[in-house]
Amino acid sequence: MSKGFGGSLKKENEYDGKVRINIQDAEVAKLLKEYKKAKKYQKSSIYQVSKLDGKETYLDRLVNKYGNEDCMFEESNESKET
Repeated sequence: MSKGFGGSLKKENEYDGKVRINIQDAEVAKLLKEYKKAKKYQKSSIYQVSKLDGKETYLDRLVNKYGNEDCMFEESNESKET
């Protein structure tokens, strides 16, 4: 059997080493909005007063729940170097 016009005979679900991810635009927009809101809060004077007062802030709770992303990037960079 011929290959026709040079097309691949590979099946659709066959592994080719590439990752395919489907992300909905609405979810990305919602996440981006939440991120911008958190960054705006972090730059505010209310956040600074809360930190000086010793209260646990919204951002502190997020870091405790999910971890510090700066540490995640450092760990991934270290693993690439070794």
